Amino acid sequence: MQIETLKWQSPLMTMKEAVEYLRLNVGANEERRASADAIRSLEYLVEQGRIRPTKGIGRSNRFHRDELDRFMREATWGSRMQGQEGGMRR
Repeated sequence: MQIETLKWQSPLMTMKEAVEYLRLNVGANEERRASADAIRSLEYLVEQGRIRPTKGIGRSNRFHRDELDRFMREATWGSRMQGQEGGMRR
């Protein structure tokens, strides 16, 4: 079995793993972003309440895969719904 397939076996992820899972470490043109910038982006999303970490596991936040998937669904569907509400319906 390849390492890549093992990487996401656990539903709980560290901050660095969550950054990779959400691809916050990849810029618009597929260039790699600095790790610190990507982590700050995730911290901002947590501060804004858009992503909820799992509390009480070790000293640092862990992120459940279901929560990250929920965020991505809402981010994707939310922008589509906003476009429709703005009078763009056909």
